[in-house]
Parts: sequence; structure tokens; C-alpha cells
Amino acid sequence: MFQEFLAILKLRKIYITNLFNCIYGILCLLNLISGKKFKVKAYIINLKSAVDRKKQMEIYFQDLTIQPIFIDAVSKYDLTVDDERFSKYLYKLKHGKMVNLAELGCYLSHLKAMKAFLETEDTHAIILEDDAKLDSKFEGVIEKALKYSHMYDLLRLSGNHEPVSFKIRELDSSFSLVCNINNQLGSTGYLMNRHAAKQMLKNLLPMSLPYDHAFDREWCLNVKTLFMKPNLVTVNHFGAPELSQITDIDVNLKLTRIKRITVLFFKLYNELIKLFFRLTQILKYKLFYYKS
Repeated sequence: MFQEFLAILKLRKIYITNLFNCIYGILCLLNLISGKKFKVKAYIINLKSAVDRKKQMEIYFQDLTIQPIFIDAVSKYDLTVDDERFSKYLYKLKHGKMVNLAELGCYLSHLKAMKAFLETEDTHAIILEDDAKLDSKFEGVIEKALKYSHMYDLLRLSGNHEPVSFKIRELDSSFSLVCNINNQLGSTGYLMNRHAAKQMLKNLLPMSLPYDHAFDREWCLNVKTLFMKPNLVTVNHFGAPELSQITDIDVNLKLTRIKRITVLFFKLYNELIKLFFRLTQILKYKLFYYKS
């Protein structure tokens, strides 16, 4: 008798748990539809010496409701060529250049920003480099893009090229979510969820490519990636487009042509995989997300 009573209590507990799970799922869905679920801050990577860039970013955000958080960038002067987070061998094979500590500092700074994001309870984060120039519609477009956050883990807001793309979702008369067929370099700005941050922290070390090359290979990172078209974030050159704080422009770091032969094979392999993967993704979006 007592055992039957316990069995009834256990059964009721299961029913109650399932009921609460259903209610929770419905509430999450309602929050997703209403757009009230999302919590997002902007993490701005900034070298302490780049005071002018920090001031400019503060100006951008003074009229926005998105909270800016400045992340102290990792300086090349705090790194060595023997850093365990960097693979000199793979970097030479894939990229055909000698170690660039400024590039390594940039790479680690992006990972540092992701770690700061995961220490919060926010659902999403905007990662920006301190030379980012925000479009006048920045916050409004971000809000619209978040309504379709079930379609991506990583949304890239900037890029250095004009790749061939397939429109996935139109946000307004100016901006759309697209899937690029070919490569898109540049990491000035992007929006990510917690899954993307966790997977990128897990899969991006040790460094074997520059950061914008590495996160352009989303099939290796286990993240769904879409792109904003046109760019919602561009680069502010501060009157000197030839200068960069993350590139040693005064040093020729390229290996000789014969030593860079492996780079040609890697690029060919990489672009073929990218083409196949993204065409597959476009087909998937068309079949499962096109009307969502």
C-alpha cells in the first residue's frame, strides 16, 4: 500500500514537472516572439594607449541603449613567440608568414571579450574592435536581427569584401541577413550568442590563422553563421587608412614563395569546403527557415 502511494506521488511529480516544462517552453517562445528575452551588451576591444578610439566609441554609444563595455586588448608587448596559445608550425603552413605578435594579441583579445560575455547572464553579445564605425541605424537593425536569432549563432556585421551572397531574410528596405558563398574577411564587428562563444573558445586555440580567417571557417567551429548585407559596421581609419594597431606594417613577415606552397593547397582545400558547406546551408535555410 505504501509503495503504491509512493508510486502515485512519483507519477504526479513527473506530470507536474512536465507541465512546468511545457509552461516554461511556451513562455520562452512568447518572449522570443516579443523580442523581450534578449539581453545584449557591446564588448569593445581597446588598447589602453588608443585613447582617441575609446572616446570615439563612447560617442557612438552615448545615444544608444546598448551598454558598452571596454575590454583591455592584449598587447603584443605582453606576448612571446613561444606562447602555447599559438602554433608557429601551423601558422606557417596555413598562412605562409612568420609569427606576428600583434596579430596574436588581436586574436586573444577577441577570446577575452567572449570570456567576459560568458561571465554574464546575457543571451547575446556584440563584439567590436575600437576602429568600428557604426551605421546610424545600428541599434534598430540589431533589434530586428535578434527576432531571427534562431537562424544563427554568429551574425557578422562587417567585412572587407563584396562576396556572392544569398538573401535569407530581409530586415528592412536597407539591410538583410544573407549567407555568403565565398570568403568574407574582417572582424570589426559581429553579434553572437552563448553557444557561439563557448564553441569558439573551445575550437579556436591554438591560433593557426589570423582571427578573421579563423572565424570565417564556421564548419570547424560548430556554429551557424549569417552575414549582414550591407555592412552594419565599417572601419574608421581615423584619417590614416594605411595604419593598423594589430598589424606590423613595417615588417615583411611573408615566407619565400617556395616555402608558401602549402598555403596554396590549404586555400584551395578551404575554399572548396567553404563552397560546399555554405551551399548546403543555403539549401537548408530555404527548406526549413525560408517561411519562418
